[in-house]
Amino acid sequence: MSDELRHLKRLSTVRSSKNLLFLSPAVYSGGYCPMRIACNICENTEGLSYLMVGMPECATHSRGMNASPIGDQGELRWLYTLDANEVIFGCHDGVVEALRTMDREGARAIMIIATCVTDLIGEDLEGIIEELQPELAARLTYVTLGQFKNFGSPIGTWKTAEALGELMLPVDAAVPMISVVPAITTSAPAAPAAPAAPTAPAAPTAPAAPSPPTGKTANALFIEPWRYNNDPVRFPLIVGALEERGVNIRRLSRGATLDDYLNAPDAAMNLVLSAYTQPLALKMQQKFAVPYAPLHRAFSVQQIDQVYADIAEQLETDWNGCFDDWRSLALDLEQRAHAELGGLKFAFITGVDMPVALALYLAGFGMEPLILHVQDFHNEDLEYAKAIKNLGFDPPVCRIMHRDRDIEIISRLEPDIAFGNISEPIEGLKVAEEMNDFFGLVGYERSVSLLTRIFAVLETGKTPERMNVYGSAPI
Repeated sequence: MSDELRHLKRLSTVRSSKNLLFLSPAVYSGGYCPMRIACNICENTEGLSYLMVGMPECATHSRGMNASPIGDQGELRWLYTLDANEVIFGCHDGVVEALRTMDREGARAIMIIATCVTDLIGEDLEGIIEELQPELAARLTYVTLGQFKNFGSPIGTWKTAEALGELMLPVDAAVPMISVVPAITTSAPAAPAAPAAPTAPAAPTAPAAPSPPTGKTANALFIEPWRYNNDPVRFPLIVGALEERGVNIRRLSRGATLDDYLNAPDAAMNLVLSAYTQPLALKMQQKFAVPYAPLHRAFSVQQIDQVYADIAEQLETDWNGCFDDWRSLALDLEQRAHAELGGLKFAFITGVDMPVALALYLAGFGMEPLILHVQDFHNEDLEYAKAIKNLGFDPPVCRIMHRDRDIEIISRLEPDIAFGNISEPIEGLKVAEEMNDFFGLVGYERSVSLLTRIFAVLETGKTPERMNVYGSAPI
């Protein structure tokens, strides 16, 4: 490891986000406050109120982002600011009275959003909820988002999503406990079989008719980090395919209502479309026995085949070949990747979703990770890290906070390709940019788009326009 990287930890030794160090030392102004993303998610959920508990500067920041204390449907967006006495002795009485007032004002459900000082003084919000819930009509939940232990805004997404699960109540009919989880490979995936010899074309046949409606419901879990530009929200192809087969899809994303979340436990399955909603899926499995399909972690064709088969079985439907074109293209690209990518070196800069999972997919083709920028280290990343080490790689991990400075260090490592955001091109450094395009995208179409982009950047040095992954596979 070069001297510039010697202070960093190897991926195999990282256990949480606390182990992630800056790539280069410098004065740093701080990450975006995760408090704001919790407010943002609540404000985009019809019927959900919140009480943000913090200092005057927190209230000023929040009101600068949303000046209205009343939502479009009467939701309450209230701010509770601590005085000097409460900073020392706690704010129990004031918060309790505020919640009682919000209940009298008609709030149906309230998320308490705790900020830095509330976290530092150890205010017992869980105890407040246990004390108050029996006497209130409003459902209560809370999330603690002190910036001093929550680095940047994205981490607020999965914590807020998990807190939404606390508002849910069990339904009468329990769903059998089934966990649909594709295996994490610990060795390089087998190369696709060589194509069969050509044969005479078969006579055309009519496309298979979709399966009859199943009457089942599936939740599509896709809560985006703040500032994500997927607007309007677009879902991967599997969501539309399930709807065509009579499966009712409840979209738990931006624009969902409180009732959508409250009714979520009646679903036959959760479709996890991003790592940020995996904790919510786990909570719902534990509390309500709702199985989940972690589509976000299935990158290879083999993994996608398995998770799609499990979904079809659980929802009592079949695909009737509707993904065959995308799957065939993905197989061809994976075969090419096994032949051409082995031995190439790569680095992750900023703006790469699920970097540890993606690094495992690329390492499966024999690519060597030189360094990984990881903003949030999720629990499932421990599994990916172990699998990467089993393939013979153990890269240093870091947080890149001074991108224009740190990109010089990345460039000196001489990767064959880098992934992420750069301000200006650097001679000799090939970068696959706009990697945020892949957030929330799953299935064969993600693998096709990803590998297509990699080959294009290696060949031309430029990132091509985004492939259309919301329709038929390109021929």
